[in-house]
Amino acid sequence: MIRQAAFISAVLCAGTLSALSDGIARYDFGTAKSPLRQGFTRVTHQKGAGYSWKSQGKLKSMESEIIDSRANARRNTIEPPPVYFNDLSCDHVTGSAEAELTLKVPAGRYMVWAV
Repeated sequence: MIRQAAFISAVLCAGTLSALSDGIARYDFGTAKSPLRQGFTRVTHQKGAGYSWKSQGKLKSMESEIIDSRANARRNTIEPPPVYFNDLSCDHVTGSAEAELTLKVPAGRYMVWAV
């Protein structure tokens, strides 16, 4: 069980899952239609397969546009985007109050990373 106030983003990896070949479960937080990184499980603000939320009514899935570099004709240069988004960082689940995410995983001890 993981508790996070207001904002949960990008990736959550739980180690030592015997059901997975490399022992890692990967979660990509975002909208139902936002880009999903290969090998990751999509997590939105709604209950889904393998996970559920408490305080579900206070959560919202968000997505930001992935912007590529653009030509600046005036300067005759290629301008980088203002923020570098990729399929993991372009989306997230946000909320206005504390929310609790429950992941359905086999019993055991886990090492968890939230990025």
